[in-house]
Amino acid sequence: MTDFAKKLQTLPEHVQLAIRKGRGISYSRAKTWHTCQLQGKFQYVDKLPHPSTDEMRHGTMFDTWTEPHDGLMAICPCSMADQIVLNRAREYMDMIDKLRFETVPELLTRWTQYPLYAALPDDHWFYGWADDLFLKDGKVIALEDRKFSKEPWNDNKYKYYDKQAQCYIWALRQMGIAVSGMTFRVGNLATPGIQSFTYKPQQKSLAGIPDWLMEAVRMPSGLIAPKGGRHCEFCAFTRNCDDFLWPTP
Repeated sequence: MTDFAKKLQTLPEHVQLAIRKGRGISYSRAKTWHTCQLQGKFQYVDKLPHPSTDEMRHGTMFDTWTEPHDGLMAICPCSMADQIVLNRAREYMDMIDKLRFETVPELLTRWTQYPLYAALPDDHWFYGWADDLFLKDGKVIALEDRKFSKEPWNDNKYKYYDKQAQCYIWALRQMGIAVSGMTFRVGNLATPGIQSFTYKPQQKSLAGIPDWLMEAVRMPSGLIAPKGGRHCEFCAFTRNCDDFLWPTP
């Protein structure tokens, strides 16, 4: 069973069924369609194979090493960059331990990969999993997501994550869970330590999330058009894109 299949089982059965029937939309899928419709077509309609990049591999390693289990060394680092990822994971775990120490331990609960979902029009569902949900006295005190980037930290980085925060907070509120903001913990290859920031969206931005998600749902049935930009540097389908735009006669 794949990791996704295991995670899928944590959602209610009716949401699982909708996803299996193609009526589910995640933040990452919606973001891909909004970033470039052609990339969405290649990845989700044509289901073309694409190689894993170093950035994707390091992100997976960082997530694995920062889960609350004893397998911090389960994946042996095989390069200098891998060792840096491991160091950032240790720094993250030290930060979590400090949080536990500064709070009453028995009253602080950490839920990893917390399932979230919300109904959309036309029997579609939004779904996802929060990396970390911290509860104290039965109340959510922090919603967090872990990120890893090869680029140095800058103050504008948070703009890259604002839509994800809006989607997750909107979904949790639909589930009846009061959340005011979302904290991102970011490690990278260039800067020691973990950079943190908290995004607190306005109610107006949350109100537009269902429309933003449904736009992505409808894109596969519309005119597919590529959209160039900086994201092309990290796209795994650049060769497919060239073949699509300039087919060989």
